[in-house]
Amino acid sequence: MSDSRADLISSRPIRPGWELALVLGGTLVALVLVLQPAFLAVAAAGLLLAVAAFQFDFFMYAMVVIMPWYPLLDEHLPVTDIMLILRFVMFAGIWLRFVRSRRSIPEWLWGTKLKKAVLLFAVITIASLLFSNLRTNLESYRAFRRLFGYLLVFYAMLGWLNGKDRLRNVVQASLFSLIVVALFGFAQFLSGEYTDFYMRLYPFQEGAMEPWAGRITSFLYHYNSLAGYLNLVLPFGLGAMIAARDNGLKATGFLALSLGAAALSLTGSRGGMLAAIGVLVLAAWKLVPRRVNFFWILAAVVVAVGVVLLLHQGATSAQGDTAIERLQGVDDFTQLSRFALWGAAVLMFRSNMLIGAGYGNFRYLYNDYIPAIPGGQLDAHNLYLQLLAETGLIGFLAFFLMLNGFFRRGYVLARVNDPVYQMVGIGVCGAIIAFLIHGLADFLFIVSPQFGAMFWTVLALGLYAYDDYLGKH
Repeated sequence: MSDSRADLISSRPIRPGWELALVLGGTLVALVLVLQPAFLAVAAAGLLLAVAAFQFDFFMYAMVVIMPWYPLLDEHLPVTDIMLILRFVMFAGIWLRFVRSRRSIPEWLWGTKLKKAVLLFAVITIASLLFSNLRTNLESYRAFRRLFGYLLVFYAMLGWLNGKDRLRNVVQASLFSLIVVALFGFAQFLSGEYTDFYMRLYPFQEGAMEPWAGRITSFLYHYNSLAGYLNLVLPFGLGAMIAARDNGLKATGFLALSLGAAALSLTGSRGGMLAAIGVLVLAAWKLVPRRVNFFWILAAVVVAVGVVLLLHQGATSAQGDTAIERLQGVDDFTQLSRFALWGAAVLMFRSNMLIGAGYGNFRYLYNDYIPAIPGGQLDAHNLYLQLLAETGLIGFLAFFLMLNGFFRRGYVLARVNDPVYQMVGIGVCGAIIAFLIHGLADFLFIVSPQFGAMFWTVLALGLYAYDDYLGKH
């Protein structure tokens, strides 16, 4: 094993010299953000690569914290998706750790039935593309490239997690990230725009952004994507608030749940709000016998409502009215377009019921069924119909049978006495329930790499915690 490999996978404490280097690197990134925002992503990626080479654990925590940020570079450059490269570094670093410690790589990648189910779903998505009439459509392969990036995160997290302390730390890092996401969303709401800071974070994506509509996006690209992301992390705030015995983690969970719920309401996503309410109702129903838990849930809701009211007082009347009107009903255009897209998905599914039209191909085929809506822009706005349309019955069943396996493991964890495993179990079950409810109105995997990475991170947390719990009991 070469010294460079040993350095890459080192988990020893950072030396004082590297502490200084990290401070200087962080300062450099801040200066780049102010002076040359177009090079921010490159500077940040370079800093993260340096951290990965000498302190891989710190790099992994950093990737969890910055997951809501996903910059793309100039499309004329050879590489535009710099975060995909960092996710490959995550996976490669864990691979090298397994090689160095002589641990079984096959066991890591496909050693259990659920891991095989994950790989089976990936194979089915590839097959749906190869057997599609649009097999030469490069855009559909870009959709699979994003799925490939999600799987890199999934397996990297599975291989890196090591004991309850790291499991707890990852949850805490995710909750901290959620709080920052919510606070930046509040700043957008008060300013009534994406903000200059947002434009500096995404200098090459400004032309593709929709005009500001009064619905916050925080660090994500779209308000519905933000709602989906929040609903994946909010249940872990609930789990920390209910199950954690550490007062610091309990307080972090309460703060994340309160601020995240307030931010969710400002997205104006009806599907996202319905999903969050569904999770809270189910949690309260299951936890009512323990009145203290019901009290904390109610307290978090009260704080969230209070934060929203304060923000509306500080925002312009037009900004506040836009957010409220959005939640009061569905306009005719949205209703008719959704019905049209759903009908197109059904017809697409009927044309190839077994393997579908190919993963990522819906947006390039729906114009054949709905000439009035330009193609290449929209998804089906329904998780179930889009999976049926793109991957057929085979892919649909493979995905939901796989998801059922993760939910069952999370449910087992949610009922154990150990606070860390119980926290993760509540988080996993809540995130999957929210995902399934929100999926009635949205399909976010292709349009939101932040959502997709967090979804597969949630699954990795649940699978590792379940296997670790069984191994110790």
